[in-house]
Amino acid sequence: MEELVESILDYVRNDYTDYAIMINGEWGSGKTYFWNHKIKNKIESMQLNR
Repeated sequence: MEELVESILDYVRNDYTDYAIMINGEWGSGKTYFWNHKIKNKIESMQLNR
C-alpha cells in the first residue's frame, strides 16, 4: 500500500503534472477512505511546504 501512496505523491510532486488521478474500485472498496486517510493530508502538507 505504501508503494502506491508514494507513486501517487511522486506524480503530484512532478512539476509537469497535467492529468487527474483516478481511484477506481467497486462500491464500498475503500476509495474515499484511501483518499481521506492516506493521500489527502500528505498532498496538503506538500502544498504548505512549497
